[in-house]
Amino acid sequence: MGSCCATVKINPHFKNAGQNTKGLAEVSSPKIKAPKPEDQETLPLSRIVIRGTEPSEKEISGQEKAIFLSGTSNKEYFLPYGITYSCKKGIKSSPNNQDDFIIIQENNMLIFGVFDGHGVFGNDISHYLHIILPNMILSHPKFPQEIELILTETFFNCNIFLHQYFEDSNKSTELSGSTCTLLILKDHTLYISNIGDSRAIIAQETKVTKITVDHKPMIPAEYQRIIKSGGEIRASSSEICSRIFAKGQNLPGICVSRAFGDSLAQSIGVCVEPEIGKKKIDEEDLFIVVASDGVWEFMTDIQVSEIAKSSKNPAKNIAETSWSKWRENEADAVDDITVIVVDIKEYYKQMCNKI
Repeated sequence: MGSCCATVKINPHFKNAGQNTKGLAEVSSPKIKAPKPEDQETLPLSRIVIRGTEPSEKEISGQEKAIFLSGTSNKEYFLPYGITYSCKKGIKSSPNNQDDFIIIQENNMLIFGVFDGHGVFGNDISHYLHIILPNMILSHPKFPQEIELILTETFFNCNIFLHQYFEDSNKSTELSGSTCTLLILKDHTLYISNIGDSRAIIAQETKVTKITVDHKPMIPAEYQRIIKSGGEIRASSSEICSRIFAKGQNLPGICVSRAFGDSLAQSIGVCVEPEIGKKKIDEEDLFIVVASDGVWEFMTDIQVSEIAKSSKNPAKNIAETSWSKWRENEADAVDDITVIVVDIKEYYKQMCNKI
């Protein structure tokens, strides 16, 4: 690797640039002060937060992630609202669970999301993002009036802060990053934002709708952006996925075409521009499921939705079933597994009672 790769920064003005430069890395940008996760612990009393946190002891495979609570002392606070979650460490080379998640309730709004880190500092990056990104959204002066605009803006700006924070911490984002799928439920409108391959679905009685895009390099628009930016895409005989490389190099080898961090990949077309969507929640919608790719690797959308519709604790059961699928299909590996399930009917019922 050339020395320039290790010092790649993100131009803070690229969010206003043309289509071909969105999310790409440049080698010069003014010094900025990045927010720190440890400075975000004091939260408004009206804000209920349940999220992952760094463990006090070494994590073991299958262990649920340590939990941070604010506004409540009850880990099952959201259970009466029809909201369940699970975040399990897999069986893999990383000593840490690189997934993270967050659930926030404030002012009759629900914000929830999944972050899947990768690389040496993947767990540090997902940890940073799952704290800083939601706080940036909630503190934005235009929130909640212009949610779609805010989501796009904060994804870009949070990526800038991420690179700066890790540079200040003497940790590299060159080969480490994270996906993000973040949803906001306001009144009866669901706002959807995602980069990478963590996925969200909505289950109805007879239909399942995928509401996010798995950002893979073989999608034509993603492929063209990467090739035009100087990257190349190679398929592997031993893997289903194709990976992104710098020309003539065996790095970075990333298999998603959009991600936070990953400064080397962002210099060759991997971007941080979120896919934004909006959906009106209607009578037929029963469950929202958002999960890291550890769930989707060996389970279909329909299989996941059937568990959601038939379980008292659907997130736990989806995670356990996914774990079993990994053990059936892989001899000695299980990915980190994170899932959040929202029972839409139960959620609105409890919110009406609360009001």
